[in-house]
Amino acid sequence: MNYAPDTGRGAGQPVRLGEVLFEFSAVGNSVKVCAVDTDTLVEATIFGPVSAGEPALRHAALQKLRYVLRKKQAEADTNKRLYA
Repeated sequence: MNYAPDTGRGAGQPVRLGEVLFEFSAVGNSVKVCAVDTDTLVEATIFGPVSAGEPALRHAALQKLRYVLRKKQAEADTNKRLYA
């Protein structure tokens, strides 16, 4: 699935995503959602209420995945400056 670039409030550096896979697992009255970027194999996991619905849970997991990728990129940039 192709997603629009990350341009929301607090987005920081834009994140390029490859294909993103989602896994939904029922856990009691909650849903565990894992989002995986297939290019980097980075995974983000959220939990939410069943009542939130699949689109909202998918969006939240995608936003967390973007956050994790931005954080990893910032750490890599910092290390590059420290050890260059």
